[in-house]
Amino acid sequence: MVRKAKSKKPVYDELLESEIDPEERQQMIAEAAYYRSEERGFRPGFEWDDWIAAESYVDAQLIKEAKEEAEA
Repeated sequence: MVRKAKSKKPVYDELLESEIDPEERQQMIAEAAYYRSEERGFRPGFEWDDWIAAESYVDAQLIKEAKEEAEA
């Protein structure tokens, strides 16, 4: 029997939506992407990579904080 993996998206979305304003999240991602770009000397051509990495980092931090608050 083959089982389909459960999607983590609903929990992920619920945590993010309940814990932070979308505009604040967007600003956090933009700031993190800026610092990633700064670390590599603002060389062009990596903007999308910076944004995706920053988005993953920020979301992971927000989920971690939400889980810690829920456990407290």
